[in-house]
Amino acid sequence: MRSTKSDLNEFKKHLAVSLSIDAPSETGSAGGSDRGNTSGQAVPDKANPIVPQGRAVIEISSAWMQASFKNALKTVKDSSIVVPGFRPGKVPPQILRKRKTPIATDTMQNWILQDLGEVLGSYDSFQIVAPGTFSFEPSWREGEPFTVEATFACWSLPELTIDDLCVTIAREASTQGQILDGEEGASEWLRGILGQLIAPYVSEDVQRIATQSYLDQRGEGDLEEEQEAARIAVCRNLGAAFVIKRLGIEVSEEEIQNRIGLVAAAEGMSFYDLYDGLIEEGGVETYRQHLQIMAALSAIARRVIALQDGSTASQGGAVQHPTGTAT
Repeated sequence: MRSTKSDLNEFKKHLAVSLSIDAPSETGSAGGSDRGNTSGQAVPDKANPIVPQGRAVIEISSAWMQASFKNALKTVKDSSIVVPGFRPGKVPPQILRKRKTPIATDTMQNWILQDLGEVLGSYDSFQIVAPGTFSFEPSWREGEPFTVEATFACWSLPELTIDDLCVTIAREASTQGQILDGEEGASEWLRGILGQLIAPYVSEDVQRIATQSYLDQRGEGDLEEEQEAARIAVCRNLGAAFVIKRLGIEVSEEEIQNRIGLVAAAEGMSFYDLYDGLIEEGGVETYRQHLQIMAALSAIARRVIALQDGSTASQGGAVQHPTGTAT
């Protein structure tokens, strides 16, 4: 974790979380106008899609905040503080501390919000499909806890078992002549089939808001082909997220550092330069997600291969789509 170089589980020990997920109402208003509607049913509003809304009130302990603040203070160089009447490096400690405090506080709060995003993303009953919004009282004072309220749109994971998913994938692999051998092509095929199998469990409204968020983050336009490619990518990501959460796949900070060390050695770079650069660009979390996806695909591939070797791929347990049609 950036705030104290600790891991997610350690951070969670310092949190008091009140979490609620409001499921969308099938009969209530979705935010659209009923003007001219005589059917008695709510009219969906694309600007306010019908998606589950999550809300979390999180209190972070004073101990964690203080440790984070001390780390943030270390990132503010004395030479960066300019005070009229004093030469650089000659500013009295009490004045220096006063000038550094608001800068360190902003840095710490940015770290905390990133950490909280990871915490909310770790819950296994839902997947956040668009960046959440955080609200908090900015005037945090040393020695006090810190309370943050988060709101976000999410996708509630379906009641689908990994075993049934693997049976269906095994059947598809046999039908298409696909060999799951750990090669890159097989991994891409597996991500694709996961996306196809999960898509029917993701409502159109959730797909729409997740697709728009995906396009916004990539800075792409609204061309029809871009929308469709983004929708497919979103379903692939949700398929991987479903497996990660159902299997409880985690990637430790140590494993991330080991992998980054291998990359740095291969590129002839300093580990610290590469690691610190990734931290500055927010790339460590992206790398963590990549490793989780690779671990999820490997776990599914092993299960599917075991099914194929045991000739059980043709026995029951197919994925039932929400429509009731077996895959």
